[in-house]
Amino acid sequence: MIKYKSQELVFVRLCVDERLVPQLTEIPLGFRQKISKVKGETIVDVDMYLTVDFVQWIQGMGSSVEVIHPPEFRELIRQELEQTIHQYRLV
Repeated sequence: MIKYKSQELVFVRLCVDERLVPQLTEIPLGFRQKISKVKGETIVDVDMYLTVDFVQWIQGMGSSVEVIHPPEFRELIRQELEQTIHQYRLV
């Protein structure tokens, strides 16, 4: 499992809402960021350190950001969101 605060750069692929492109162009997420269109989807490829701040940014973006790669990081985000949903379920 990928941990927060990774000590090495990790290749990350995100599918993002097109409305985020100006923000991501002005303030890149990490190193060698590339924004492209693939089958109508806006894809961001970037090398970066996986940090708590990055996880919180993804969570704050809600459905505007989907982690595609790496699969272990996608799973970590899924688990975090599942815990949040559980916390807000009606009893």
